[in-house]
Amino acid sequence: MQFKGQAKGSLQADLSVVNRGGLFSLTIPQVDIQLGKHYINGKHEIFQHGRISGELGIAPMVPRENKDIKILQYILLDADINIDANSLAFINLFTHGLNAMKVDGTGLVDGRLHIDRGRVIEGTDLSVDANNIQVNVLSQNIEGSGTIDIEVSPETGGLLDISLSDGKWLQENDSMAQIQDVELMLTAQIEDMSLERKSRDFELSFRVPTAQVKDISVFNSYFPPNSPFQFSKGTAGLTVDILLKPDDANGFVRLKADGMEAIVDEQSISADFNADITLVDGVPASMSFDISGSEFRLDNVRVTGENQDFNEKDWAVVLTLEKADTVFSKPLVLNAEAILGMTDSRPIVAMLGNRKKRPKWVTNMLIIEDIEGRVELEVANNQIVIPYAFIDSDNIDFGAKGVIDETLHNGVVYARYKKLDLVVKISDGKKNIDLIRAKAKFDEYRPPK
Repeated sequence: MQFKGQAKGSLQADLSVVNRGGLFSLTIPQVDIQLGKHYINGKHEIFQHGRISGELGIAPMVPRENKDIKILQYILLDADINIDANSLAFINLFTHGLNAMKVDGTGLVDGRLHIDRGRVIEGTDLSVDANNIQVNVLSQNIEGSGTIDIEVSPETGGLLDISLSDGKWLQENDSMAQIQDVELMLTAQIEDMSLERKSRDFELSFRVPTAQVKDISVFNSYFPPNSPFQFSKGTAGLTVDILLKPDDANGFVRLKADGMEAIVDEQSISADFNADITLVDGVPASMSFDISGSEFRLDNVRVTGENQDFNEKDWAVVLTLEKADTVFSKPLVLNAEAILGMTDSRPIVAMLGNRKKRPKWVTNMLIIEDIEGRVELEVANNQIVIPYAFIDSDNIDFGAKGVIDETLHNGVVYARYKKLDLVVKISDGKKNIDLIRAKAKFDEYRPPK
């Protein structure tokens, strides 16, 4: 790592070298320097101008054993700093070990920085008036303008505060931000704020009081290819409040979409969608979280089909994850056991009624209220596996099993009305209705993995 630039001012230094290849130390009791443009590795401009005034030194060390970034653990600095920075990536030196967060951007850095042998110590109080802040949290990129404050005190230890407004939020690998008007409040409390590369205890509060999702289909990238559920249109409000620790995570992510549109098994639906994702545990470094207790709700569901439609303001379906573990990646990894509850059977009757070659009794099924059932779901390796999903009542039963990925779309769907039943067998996406031993065939089916 090489630094190159211009500077002018005054300094007085004491240099100590024990012997060639041995201990080296440097003491500059008074430095007052005006800085011009500086570059790292010859081409990356890190700031345009600035000033450093105070004390600077290097604690005794052996240079050949502490090259490049290793020298930072011997730095001694107590100085007032005012720098117009083209990169705020230096903040990551103070927060090394917080794998869930990275910072960059541009802005005016002002305040006091106190470092003793690489440790950022009491007396440090820096502020950044940033015209651009770039924050990566849990592989989510948020960018906007705001302020950054770094403070070390006996009461708080090391504290990093980031406040950002009018931001844009890009999902991992996205080229265009579909989440906008983001307000971000990020607070990292670090027990040992130092320049040394090591793991450390921390608490990272990640809060988004408000954000607007301009196109809800941006979340389709978390579903495996050929998923039977895809968002097609709609906007949403998004709020986040998460507390991360090295081996723990808790908080929530909430999404509220009014009038969203989606495709469910080749049929169009529109509804109000609410997701309340609860984090009860997790390991941020591996992006793995326990989201048991999370709830997904569809209200005011409307089904548009070739033969039957359904439109009812008071109808709702709720999926509650009793037990669920996920790896937050693209596509998502999920293992879940859930309870499925719905107001009544009308949308399911409408969807079954839109299938070709359906028995007439399907469209004459009674409306059964307050239906509840269980769902098992596995999502991994671009594949969705439903080992078991079943809703039962006195007059109507519905069930589903199957596997879906880029090459497979196999499974069975079971429906019973009083003493009449059928099973829809799906093979390579082609559907075939079978009326013989329907329940037995449903029970015997095992999704391939």
